[in-house]
Order: sequence, then structure tokens, then C-alpha cells
Amino acid sequence: MDKLIEELKNWGADTDAGIQRVMNDEEFYRMLVLKFADSPEFETLEAALDRGDRKAAFGIAHSLKGASANLSLTPFYRAVAAVVEDLRKYSGVGREAAEEDTELELHLQQYRMERDLLMSLTRKYVG
Repeated sequence: MDKLIEELKNWGADTDAGIQRVMNDEEFYRMLVLKFADSPEFETLEAALDRGDRKAAFGIAHSLKGASANLSLTPFYRAVAAVVEDLRKYSGVGREAAEEDTELELHLQQYRMERDLLMSLTRKYVG
């Protein structure tokens, strides 16, 4: 088994399902994971959040959610899915907004931790 795929599996990714989804082409799966981990959407999401553009952040996070689901990157998928749901239900006014902001911040912390783990796992295999 490829070392990267082994590390992803140890992290909690369902690499067997991900590889099966790409017709059992392990090398193609590996390339897709590396490409995903190098996605500019990670920075784009942070920029949207920094400027308070929750609509744009929702779209970007939703895209990351779909791609991570297709690759069966389960820990990252779960974290970004929680962010997507927080952004989906955000009302923007009153007390609910403050409570949702707290939830969103907690989910963003988890998302960033999983994103950073994914990036550190893949960084040594690029190139």
C-alpha cells in the first residue's frame, strides 16, 4: 500500500471507498488527494470569512465538502460539513446570530485543525 494512502487511512479517511470510487485506480486517487490538499479554495474560504462574506464562504465550504466526500476524506469532510450547516442556517440578527457565531467558531477551529492535518500529511508527497 502506498505510504500516503496508509497515512490517510490512519488519519481516518476511508481510502478504500475513495479508491473504489475512482475505479480502483490507486495512483489516480493519490493524485486527486494531492491536488485537493493544494486547493486555493482553502485560502479563498478564509478570505471570505475574514471579510464577513458568509454567502461566498458557504459556496466555497460547500464545494470543499463535496470534493472531500468524493475522496472519502472523512475527518475533513465531517469538519467542513459542520461549517457548511452553520453558514446555511445563519440568520445574521439578534441573539441567534451570536449563538450561531459561537457554534461556527468552534466548527471552524475543527475544520482548520483537520485541514492542517491533511496538508501536513500530503505536503511531503508533493513533487
